[in-house]
Amino acid sequence: MSSFNMFGDEFLEYVGIDVNEFSTQPDPFPNDDVLKAEPAEVITVSDDLLEQLGIASEVFSQPDPFLLETNLSTPPAQPDPFLLETNLSTPPASDRFVPPMTTSAIEEKMKGRIPEATKRSTKWGKDVWDLWARTQNSLRTFESLEPGDRFFIIPVDLSSTSAEEMDFWLARFVFEIRRKDGKPYPPRTLYNIVAAIMRHLREDLSRHDMNFLDKADIRFAQFRKALDARMKELTAQGVGTVKRQADPLTTVDEETLWATGTVSTKTATGLSYGVFFYNCKIFGLRGMDEHRHLQAEQFTLGLDQNGRYLQYTGRVSKNVQGGLNHRQVDVKNIRQYAEDANPRCVVNLFATYLNSLPEKQGSFYRRPLANTCPPRCSLQVVGVNKLKTYMKTMCASAGIPMEGRNITNHSGKVTCATQMFAAGFDEQTIMARTGHRSSAVRAYKRPSDALLKDVSNTLQPPKPPSPTKNKVLKTTAATATTTTVTPPNAATVTSPAAKTPTSNVPSRLSIEHPNGLKITMDF
Repeated sequence: MSSFNMFGDEFLEYVGIDVNEFSTQPDPFPNDDVLKAEPAEVITVSDDLLEQLGIASEVFSQPDPFLLETNLSTPPAQPDPFLLETNLSTPPASDRFVPPMTTSAIEEKMKGRIPEATKRSTKWGKDVWDLWARTQNSLRTFESLEPGDRFFIIPVDLSSTSAEEMDFWLARFVFEIRRKDGKPYPPRTLYNIVAAIMRHLREDLSRHDMNFLDKADIRFAQFRKALDARMKELTAQGVGTVKRQADPLTTVDEETLWATGTVSTKTATGLSYGVFFYNCKIFGLRGMDEHRHLQAEQFTLGLDQNGRYLQYTGRVSKNVQGGLNHRQVDVKNIRQYAEDANPRCVVNLFATYLNSLPEKQGSFYRRPLANTCPPRCSLQVVGVNKLKTYMKTMCASAGIPMEGRNITNHSGKVTCATQMFAAGFDEQTIMARTGHRSSAVRAYKRPSDALLKDVSNTLQPPKPPSPTKNKVLKTTAATATTTTVTPPNAATVTSPAAKTPTSNVPSRLSIEHPNGLKITMDF
């Protein structure tokens, strides 16, 4: 075989060359030295030559910088076509992407998706567990153990607690915990505490294998039976049977707010109270987080074929979180039209308030300035603790009676649903204002006191019949129905001339039926 056949016979067969014919061909490189590269000639530079050229021998002995940067012994690698199109070594000219984020920064973002109220509820539930565990651990003795008890120490740290252990202790937890005053928790509150502990496991400890309330998870079957028994026991005792709800403001209450100047377009405080109340009533703002994060740019004034209007565009709320579960849910987008004939028009109220703000962007609620004309607000934002008392403060300032009523900031939203319900609007229209996405809106529709009075009167037993003056009931043997009208104690009228002309004299009605029944009535 020719020495040129360096690929072997199999390669020649693969490319279709006859092996025998190829082996008879003369070798084009009979001398192997031809294939070898000639060694490069080494040029020696003497020290005398370097001195004549003015080059120090130390400098000349340094490695060639060109050879350091470019390796001539091997051919340069071909450039990656992907790198030619997209230069990843340098950032793009535009700020399209943010700098790389750390793991801790992403974790903080994930924690931020949980509403503050939910975080507080989770912490509260875990605190109840911790206090119960430490207290009961200090009281437990080995003598209290019963056959079948599998665990003795209640875990405070739940990061490594097994499902079997959680099922064991949760069943005791729901029966043993009490409020600070020693009274039992209502059934709904008991359920919420358990849900808070489950959120702690998921969000704080990244344990997604625990779902105590899932009926399909048989690992917690004993706990669910215990929770069901405890809730029924509490209900039978009357614990939590009276649900505490926010009461709505009536139209009389609303009139009082305006009449007393508590809500007004003339003062900064009146404007502040007014926009707060109508944010609740008209735009259905509910939670304190919605008020605290409210921005001035969420309100715009406009004009269309129906007239002037105030447009409110919502953002994150309890019912619209904007996450995976709410990706098909739109934020509130409510348009309130002006009523030009009404001097208390809400659109004018909001327009005046927006003009009183020092900035047209940023926090909506700013501290009102006293004795300013026209009304003005400061740059300082109204604190969350101040906002929490707004509804009660304005009602107390207006002299609205609150005894026996639960007036809270939530009363404004309840007022919205109640008044629309009383006016006959359907549920879908009411839900568009309140922001509800389910039949939960029905809990907000409170019947008015007048309606409750009408319902009560309707369901009362029938009144006893009132006695009729000079009523005589007797039976005669008549054969035909006869009806006569005569003055009382007078002879039967036989002619018109015999009738008494005086209209003040009472008349007698007599009805005689063929069955023999005769009824005589004086009136």
